[in-house]
Amino acid sequence: MKVTLLKAPIGGIIGLEMITFVEPLGLECVAGGLEGEGHTCQIVDMRIDGVEGGMAKVRAFGPGIVGLQCNFTTERFRALRLVRRVRQDFPDVLVVMGGHDASRDPHWFLKPGIDVIVIGDGEEVMPLLVEAWDRKKDLRSVPGLLISASPPIETGHAPARRDIDELPFPARHLIREYAGEYYINFRRPLALLETARGCPFKCNFCSVWKFHESTFR
Repeated sequence: MKVTLLKAPIGGIIGLEMITFVEPLGLECVAGGLEGEGHTCQIVDMRIDGVEGGMAKVRAFGPGIVGLQCNFTTERFRALRLVRRVRQDFPDVLVVMGGHDASRDPHWFLKPGIDVIVIGDGEEVMPLLVEAWDRKKDLRSVPGLLISASPPIETGHAPARRDIDELPFPARHLIREYAGEYYINFRRPLALLETARGCPFKCNFCSVWKFHESTFR
């Protein structure tokens, strides 16, 4: 199955995004897992292409599933705007929302246009989701989901491998055309490397431990 993964455009001027503009490593990791299962993936970074340019790439690709990422609360409304645009252009695709913020507060994302929210590590959940959708269009047996329905359907706890070295490599080839655009301050080109995941502490200013349930890998 063809799967498009979208990085939403920047909305307004946010200080962090002016000094740090990095590759969508989470989407690359998800795509790496999907490609390992025989699916065909596309990553579109609308921070660079813009909405119109990005949607033109999506139309040319013709996906059956479109996945979007919301990592921070400040991204919520721009993610919803992009969902509305995707649904306008592709009324029949399955629209999946994932990412750190979506996993932390999934019920907030039960909004028109979003079919399912992924709760947990995308590398673990998305291959199961895409396979189930491709075979039978029924996601109720896939763990780690909140399915938009009346009432919403929660499918249980997502799997998580104890050692992140067991996860597939990120599909960096899918962002090759964008690679020269990513930077931190004056450092470019650059690539991100994940050396650990999670946190054993419970700081009140952070939500990483909530997402990973205080585990550390």
